[in-house]
Amino acid sequence: MSTLRKITLSAFLSCLVVSPLFGQVQLEIIQPTPRAQDANFVLAGTTGFSVSFVIPDEYRLYATTHVPRIKWNAAKTGMEDLFFGTTSCYYTNDPRTWDGRCIDSIGLFTKKIGCGGNPACEWDGRWNAYPGSANVSKYPVTWLWPKQNDYGVAGFTPLLSKDKVNSVVLQPQGSSCVTGSPCPPKTGAESVCHPHNPDSYATGAANSKPVQVYYSGGVSRWFMAFNEQMHSEANQGFNGSDNWRILWARSEDGKNWTVDPAILFRSTSETSTGYCGLGLLVTDMFLDTGKFYMTFTDVGTSAVYMVRSQIASYGTNPGYGTWSIAALPLVNGKWTWKTLTLGVQQDLASLGAANILPTRMSNPGFTVKQSDIGRVFTSATPGSASRYIALTSDVQSGQPPVLQVWSTDSLDKPFQYESTVDLSAVSVGGNGLEVAFTQYHDNLPTSPRLVASQLDFWIVQHLTNPSVPGDLTPTVSVSRFTARLHGGIYGF
Repeated sequence: MSTLRKITLSAFLSCLVVSPLFGQVQLEIIQPTPRAQDANFVLAGTTGFSVSFVIPDEYRLYATTHVPRIKWNAAKTGMEDLFFGTTSCYYTNDPRTWDGRCIDSIGLFTKKIGCGGNPACEWDGRWNAYPGSANVSKYPVTWLWPKQNDYGVAGFTPLLSKDKVNSVVLQPQGSSCVTGSPCPPKTGAESVCHPHNPDSYATGAANSKPVQVYYSGGVSRWFMAFNEQMHSEANQGFNGSDNWRILWARSEDGKNWTVDPAILFRSTSETSTGYCGLGLLVTDMFLDTGKFYMTFTDVGTSAVYMVRSQIASYGTNPGYGTWSIAALPLVNGKWTWKTLTLGVQQDLASLGAANILPTRMSNPGFTVKQSDIGRVFTSATPGSASRYIALTSDVQSGQPPVLQVWSTDSLDKPFQYESTVDLSAVSVGGNGLEVAFTQYHDNLPTSPRLVASQLDFWIVQHLTNPSVPGDLTPTVSVSRFTARLHGGIYGF
């Protein structure tokens, strides 16, 4: 074959790769929404989240929340925060002695679809903050939540907190504490960050990513990947940030959780001396073909990594098998899956781990690169065509972040960029554009649940409380919109 013919064939194949069949999938937030109920699927004080639909008719929002540490001020015009109101949660103190409400924890908030006799449903603005009932509304209101004479919400208890994490002896254990310093020692000012001490105890729990696994016989269990926070205060006072490690928990009902002692994933960035708020932050976990899939980012980088493990048989703890990570080189267009050693500080670059959703920016800024993956079908008809749709944030230095759509026909193959989402209908929040599809345990070719024509699109917004006109401080608020996919296999 001549050189000219080789070039021509190469160009032709390139055109096939970016053809409209696969190259123009777009996610559209439908405005005005076709579902008036969307207005009630908002909850202030939530971030680091995942949403599961539990049959027959319950939405479960698992979210990082600061709700336990806030209360109304005396004038009921704004909030007071326990973190800034006590010295017990100070960097020189052992975190085991801290008030458990000081730093973020993981809570469960539920809402029913049917309203018959249900105290919090899609047609009202209440949520059940577990284990309470209808004890929070979309935004704080003085007559309901939070408390005024104490911190927190009546009837609400977090699922996972720093106290539950610290009640477990995590493995592998770290080395001895630094001689002559508190245990753990202070990390230091962010501008003069000391290497992280592996014996540091948790100061919080965040970024809950649970999944419900059904086994033969119809029995189910829940599993959660989440982050342990290790807060590092500045010498000058409250100006800290968090180091992040990924842990694992399990539950029989999704409400009562046991933290597994085996640390899952860590990064060598924990030892950074330039900035204290680094480590691996989990962004998504989902099920596919009998496996757990998880994505996480190394904070501050423009990388998303994907790991997977076979789901172990029912009753087996911790519930997973061997974890491996999508890596290079590609072999016949597919990832190489490399086995990971749990609990050690991973140098992902040296390992050859693949950045599955790389930045498209010429000068990417410091970010928490969020991601969420869902298998979206063309219709609810069993056997319908589908693709794996990934949503991820990206940012050019000095510019607002954008949300991108990527897709692939197989999780063994690389994702390809499709489009950028129009977020003009959203009051965009922080933390790198946190988004999610709803998790369905039975979103399968035999029973499609994520359907392109109409699906849940969850995002963290920054919203002000309409019940307190004078308080213009925005708060992170998980919110539901109705979206659809079009282009490519989904049509126009």
